[in-house]
Amino acid sequence: MGVAASQYGPIALSSLLAQKSSPDQKRRKIDILDYYFETIKPSLSAQK
Repeated sequence: MGVAASQYGPIALSSLLAQKSSPDQKRRKIDILDYYFETIKPSLSAQK
């Protein structure tokens, strides 16, 4: 599992990406920024 460091301790990202990413995103081995720009940001923009 990949772990990123922060001032508050480790943050596990790999399990989030494994659970939430699409099969295409998994195939492309995206990182958390790719996931944000492809999935989260568009859905936030659509809510405006």
